Formats: sequence, C-alpha cells, structure tokens
Amino acid sequence: MTVDEKLDLIMWALVRINSKLGEIMSEQSQVDADVSALTTVVTDIGTQTAAIGTALAAIEQELASGVPDLSALNALVGQAQQAQSGLDSQVSALQSAAGSPPSSGTSGTTGTTPTS
Repeated sequence: MTVDEKLDLIMWALVRINSKLGEIMSEQSQVDADVSALTTVVTDIGTQTAAIGTALAAIEQELASGVPDLSALNALVGQAQQAQSGLDSQVSALQSAAGSPPSSGTSGTTGTTPTS
C-alpha cells in the first residue's frame, strides 16, 4: 500500500469520525433540552403537590374546629381541586415529553437503527 493510499484511508476515517461526532453532538443537544423540560415539569409537580398538602391541612384544621365554616371549607376544597387539576396537566405534560422509550437497537431521538 502506498503512502497516498494510507493517507486516503486516514482521511476517510477522519471524515467518518467527524460525521459520528456531529451525530453525537446533535443527540446530546436534544437530551439536554429534554432534561430541561422534564426538570421544569417535575418542579411544577412538586409545587402542585405542596399546594394540595397545604389545602388538605387547612381542611383538616377547619374540620377539627368543631363547627366548620362551610364557606371556608368549600374554598379550601376548591383550592385543592385547582391544585389537583394543575398536577394532572403537568403529569400529562411529563408523559408527553417523556414519550415512549425507543425499542432495543434504535436511536432514542430518531427511532432509526444506528449505522456503523
């Protein structure tokens, strides 16, 4: 094999490596964006869960007072329901953002079979 042929092989290998690097960088960027979106949703789920806990504690306190003020109790139930609704929408957003896992042997972002 001549020196020129060896250099051609090296250049071809470098082009292939560069192409693979581009694919990896593109997928990493998508992973970073997905993690950021999921972190936002999970944070909001925590906030909604805390709001439900606060509303339930207030409801329990109102009931423990003997003769509860039903207007205050109804308002607290409404707050809990509103927080639950927010939680439901965030869980749906989380499920949508997560999507279904890729099947074995496929690329996560494109669903295509990886090439060598």
